[in-house]
Amino acid sequence: MSYTSGCILLIVSIFSQTHGRSIFMQGVDRTRSGWNNEETILTPASITSGRFGVIGKVKADRVCSTQLLYFENANIGGAKNMIVCLTNPDRNGGNSTVFALDPDAFKVIWANNIGLSAIWMTQAPAIDPDTKTMFFTYKKGDTNPTQDEYGFNYLIGLDLTTGHHLPDSPLLVNATVPGTGLTSVNGQLSFQNTVPPPNRLRSNSRISMLILDGVLYFGFSHNPDTQPYHGWIFSYKYDFTAKKFVLLGAWCSTPNDSEGGIWQGGQGISSDGKFLYFNIGNGNYDPTKSSYGMSVIKMTLDLKVVDYFTPAQWKRYSAADEDVSGCGNMLVPNSPYLFTAVTKYGGAHLIDTRNMGKWANASNDTCRQSFILADHIIFPGGNPVGWSDGKQAKMYAWAPHLNLYQWVYNPSTELISLPLKSWTTEGSGGLFVSSNGGSDAILWGFDQRGHLYAFDASKDISAGPIWSDTTNLSPGASWTWPTVVNGRVYVPCGDGSVTALGLK
Repeated sequence: MSYTSGCILLIVSIFSQTHGRSIFMQGVDRTRSGWNNEETILTPASITSGRFGVIGKVKADRVCSTQLLYFENANIGGAKNMIVCLTNPDRNGGNSTVFALDPDAFKVIWANNIGLSAIWMTQAPAIDPDTKTMFFTYKKGDTNPTQDEYGFNYLIGLDLTTGHHLPDSPLLVNATVPGTGLTSVNGQLSFQNTVPPPNRLRSNSRISMLILDGVLYFGFSHNPDTQPYHGWIFSYKYDFTAKKFVLLGAWCSTPNDSEGGIWQGGQGISSDGKFLYFNIGNGNYDPTKSSYGMSVIKMTLDLKVVDYFTPAQWKRYSAADEDVSGCGNMLVPNSPYLFTAVTKYGGAHLIDTRNMGKWANASNDTCRQSFILADHIIFPGGNPVGWSDGKQAKMYAWAPHLNLYQWVYNPSTELISLPLKSWTTEGSGGLFVSSNGGSDAILWGFDQRGHLYAFDASKDISAGPIWSDTTNLSPGASWTWPTVVNGRVYVPCGDGSVTALGLK
């Protein structure tokens, strides 16, 4: 364990904390709704009272390129609460560091320099509060970009009380499955073979970690879609008695083909507790060959595909690099539906998890509803968030070069109401919803220009923001989200700072 070489500057003001909730994984919880429904301090009335604004900043020497996590009542290192931040310079061969911060006393609890990392580490860790441990994946980088293409991936486990590695961490992630696809040998396909390039698979883990009943779920793709690569899903468990990681399962999206990366713009696998849901990018769709490129997958917890949806025009989309996995999905609150938005072909889909639709022909999508908002999105993103007031659910997505869109799900019709509502904006960014149960809901948006917006989520998005700050925050990093908890909004900025906003 070591501190980063640069100074850490704390510019703060004391602000009392009250009871709230923890944020243990990206998107708040396993549904990936991005919704904290236990926020009692920040309301539409309080943030428009003139007392809401920047109250503190933590400045590190590199950027946090994913979602900040919050552990309430952690009681670690003399701190009651803890913020965890995984930093990455967004380039090959730069240092990555995990910071644990005290959000009340504004002190660094510990910092662990993980080492040189690869570009675009967009995944967020996940916290297991019962064991006070944290897990994430890490691709070891190199100052040589060519070498970095073939770098190996590791599973990291940290003890949150000290910041130290757990025994058996870092662990080289690896498995072999039956297959005849690229880099296979004698009918077997290895995830991280040791043969020299170019016959070694390329891979990056970019989707955030999911912890479900103590099991770790995560996946892989490859950043620039350079062959050879496949999409993978892994499940591991940490055995605290034996003090080692145990591989429970591995699944390849294209074992007899190639491609099929799973990256989701940094968003993690979603789950209803019984099944896993995730999106697969480019590649061939052919279930007879166990190839599920360009599909949204429903999978059992032991990694068996039970259903899926594939868009009608998957072949055309894949040929144009307009993959499904440019975004993640979320489970629509209080419903059996899955919502995916916004894909690289500008699409959004409402999918019935009881019958996802599979694929029928090249003319019509087989899911419940599809929406095409643009012909092509060059720079992907647009991960959805949503909430429910107990009567209807609202989902939002903010993709590059598109408006900030709102979808309203009507449980009586099991359809999204038309026409769609949107707010015209030049930016794009990450979203978060806070509310006190089904009331006082706020949609928060933080874009890559460093602009933070707040919308009254009980109203149509077309009404525009009720509060904004377009001057006091530095530009955001790639694929970052605000984190709203205990009366504060925490945003990771591109200059390496974590800025806190609250009531003054």
